[in-house]
Amino acid sequence: MKIFILEDDSLQILRLKLILESIQPNLVIQTFKESDKLLQHITQPDENNIYLLDIELKNSRYGGFEASQRIREIDNLGTIIIWYFSIFHNIP
Repeated sequence: MKIFILEDDSLQILRLKLILESIQPNLVIQTFKESDKLLQHITQPDENNIYLLDIELKNSRYGGFEASQRIREIDNLGTIIIWYFSIFHNIP
């Protein structure tokens, strides 16, 4: 299983990675701060791909919703989750 995180906030990336790794150690997690870089990285459909996309990206060509549409054109088997990651701001 590969997890691709599209998030522009480094703190949110760290928190999300910690949560995921606490649930399932040894995950393959790749992070991207720009949608174009994520899209360039996807090469083929894979049902084991999971995409966690922040809906709002400040310095990116596409936000999470638009990126999900482009991802689906390349990977019609992966799972896409669009999330507003700022909910983690209150976690100690």
